[in-house]
Amino acid sequence: MVELVDQPVEIREYHRDQYQCPECGWSGYAPMPLGVKEGFSYGVCLCSIIGWLGYGGNLTWRKQKYFIEHALGIPISQGSLAKMQRWFSESLKPSYEQWLAYVKQPGVRCVDETTYFFLA
Repeated sequence: MVELVDQPVEIREYHRDQYQCPECGWSGYAPMPLGVKEGFSYGVCLCSIIGWLGYGGNLTWRKQKYFIEHALGIPISQGSLAKMQRWFSESLKPSYEQWLAYVKQPGVRCVDETTYFFLA
């Protein structure tokens, strides 16, 4: 059985230790966990959902905001939606560039899968 849970959203707070080299004086912070972006309040899974709602689902900003606020209970601004869409599209850029290089290779052809037929 598959069912939605009462609280599908989990809020986490991360604290990072600061390190300092006793020999050279260099200091820095521990890296963020995978899927967490520095200075960003939303996780990779939520950004992926937002990306799909905008690009795959063709939902307007207002409809995305309504869904996130009412279905998931997360207050969100249009600016945050825009940042998530940008992060989503940036994360796909390496795959897109790899695919684009592949289809530009000699001998690789794109196939039109529409039902339109040209009769000469």
